[in-house]
Amino acid sequence: MKEKTQLNIMILDSIIGGFSRYPLWILLSLYLNSRGYDFIDIGIILVLSNIITSPFQRKSGKLVDILGRKTFSYVIPFLLAVVYSFLFISVLLNLTIILIFIFLTLTSYLGSFESTVKNTIITDISLEGERARYFSLMRIWSNVGIGIGLICSGLASIVSYSLFFLAPIIGSIAETILFYFFFEESRTHVVQEAGGEKISIRMKGGYRQILSVSLLISICFAISNQYETPAMPLYLSTQWLLSPLYITVLYSINTGVVVFFQSRITSLAGKFTEHKVFSSGILFYSVAFMIFSVTGNMLLIASAIVILTVGENLMSPVSSSIISKIAPEDQRGEYFGINSLIYGIVSPVSLFLGIGLLQIFKFHEPYAMYSLSALSVVAFLVSYLYLGKVTRKGRYG
Repeated sequence: MKEKTQLNIMILDSIIGGFSRYPLWILLSLYLNSRGYDFIDIGIILVLSNIITSPFQRKSGKLVDILGRKTFSYVIPFLLAVVYSFLFISVLLNLTIILIFIFLTLTSYLGSFESTVKNTIITDISLEGERARYFSLMRIWSNVGIGIGLICSGLASIVSYSLFFLAPIIGSIAETILFYFFFEESRTHVVQEAGGEKISIRMKGGYRQILSVSLLISICFAISNQYETPAMPLYLSTQWLLSPLYITVLYSINTGVVVFFQSRITSLAGKFTEHKVFSSGILFYSVAFMIFSVTGNMLLIASAIVILTVGENLMSPVSSSIISKIAPEDQRGEYFGINSLIYGIVSPVSLFLGIGLLQIFKFHEPYAMYSLSALSVVAFLVSYLYLGKVTRKGRYG
């Protein structure tokens, strides 16, 4: 009963977080562009705000192991509410970019820290064989919130870019209340396996295992998942001249596919080894990038978004599940912190990659999409061979 209650809390939190925070990076990218910042300027701002804080993520995760999950589950959202308030004021008043950068950096650190806490909680309350399904549930409900948030943010952008910046303030306050009053500490929960041999990825060398797997996964996402960086809304805006409202509507298609098809895709993917599922997802991105490069037709762009979302649905739950299986029970927070550290270092490369390609091919931006499609094929080959080798034992072999 306790685990079910904790799961319901996490689901509600996913809806709140998806609604209030996801659309923010899209609006922020367009806002910075409206202030006259070039592609490369926006990329540098977002890259630095992410990469500066990444070295602290392992220690943050270790604190979660030592001090427990509950305290951080409500303290971090409270701090986020404060920082988002300052960010809202900065955007509303068009304050100096230095202040905006400082607040972006703080939200980046706190957001990654919060992600580590919540991934650790999901691992605590689930059996190993259930984790892919649990992580899928979080994605589904988060995308329910994201879909609503995208529509609201698109409408808000008609009035002012700053208006939707109120949403993460309200959402963070709601999360603080939710976890403070209703969440129970999950660290003391010992997961009992239903029987049979423990499912895990074996590799000698201590932390080498989590480092190598996290690096591989992060690089694959950095290449393929440009849809989640400012490069894509900027490309749609400058190359195909789509308005912020149309762009947010297109992004809402992504959330719809996740909500209605994530469970079915996860169920079908469970019939295959995880390295095949993860690597094959990258090919879907490659096809989508090719479509983005050749047309600005709304229906075709929408179909490309459906295709890449299938790839996302294949890759995301599996990657989280792999990390949870690697982690020893008393080091879950630390391992997710290490994964967050690696992702924090590599993900800015993702931001710079998309923005950089747009800058390089500014004379003909579709070449940037051609390049991403080709790089996705390379990522598929490397991940299939390397991750398949790493996970050759146990049920992955």
